Amino acid sequence: MTLSEALLTILLRLPGPWEPAATAEPPELRQERLAVIAEAIALETEQPPPAWRWGARRLAAGVARTWFDEGARFHREVHSGARTADRGKSACLGMVQTSRLVSPDEWFNAVGTDLEATRMCARITARYLTAHACRCLGPAVKPSAWAFASVVSGYGSGWNCDPLMRHKDGRLFALERGRAWWKLNQDLYWLMQTKPRSALALL
Repeated sequence: MTLSEALLTILLRLPGPWEPAATAEPPELRQERLAVIAEAIALETEQPPPAWRWGARRLAAGVARTWFDEGARFHREVHSGARTADRGKSACLGMVQTSRLVSPDEWFNAVGTDLEATRMCARITARYLTAHACRCLGPAVKPSAWAFASVVSGYGSGWNCDPLMRHKDGRLFALERGRAWWKLNQDLYWLMQTKPRSALALL
């Protein structure tokens, strides 16, 4: 199974956002959109940024988990740009902002549900994860839920590297996401050993 196929298999298992039944995204349209998301992540993490030290699969898992959490479970309105955060400064599924890492043109082009825009969002998200991994972790740090929690903390705050950083509601959100990333990475590994024809049986 390819990385894109494995990602899609996992994304289809994850719970979607709560939406009123009358206006909820039809399942077949959500599946099509998740397929775009999986393809975009696979294409943009196939060759990770040079400074990323943990390999393509772990970066793909990082982008996917970040989007699930930051993007309100891959909500279509976040994906399309209809819903933003930080008074419009944070957008796309990664809820990224312009900075020295991301130009205004890149940020603008990362909004949308088409493959091109979704790829740009994946590229930017991977760039931010890499930057915080370099800033928060030493060169010899091995991948673990705890280590990725430090990256999550940096990504979420822009400055903190504490894996025990809490959400305003008291949850240890960085460590929770670190553990979820570790599981997603392991699931990707095993699925990528599976023949494509058996993928549906795993849903």
